[in-house]
Amino acid sequence: HVVLAPTEPTPADEAKVEEEAETDAKEEEYEPAADATTVVVLSNVVTDADLASDEAVAAARAAVSTLVAKCGHFGPSGGVVGMEVPAPSGSSGAGKVFVELTDTGKATKCRDALEQSEYQGRTVEAAFYP
Repeated sequence: HVVLAPTEPTPADEAKVEEEAETDAKEEEYEPAADATTVVVLSNVVTDADLASDEAVAAARAAVSTLVAKCGHFGPSGGVVGMEVPAPSGSSGAGKVFVELTDTGKATKCRDALEQSEYQGRTVEAAFYP
């Protein structure tokens, strides 16, 4: 039986890894829109029924987190700092979803990814929150 010893990477291997890392970093960068803020507000995502009870709000937040996953994942390296679904109905911001991102480039990418997307049969509206 043959045992393979670990090999040291060649300079060509190291250059390829470095080039791939630079490409990945460039793909993650996104030019911020002129009016960008770090908060994106989503409209037409939750309904009054979604906000009718604490249990419904909790379920709506869990469901909406799958939509927000299009913006990145939660945590500093993922871009998404937090998400808020204000409740109950009638309160300021009810029916909207607020997504905070780490920078305006990621917020622009999030807005662009979600604007006019479909969510539970509704067309999502996405804009920067002032």
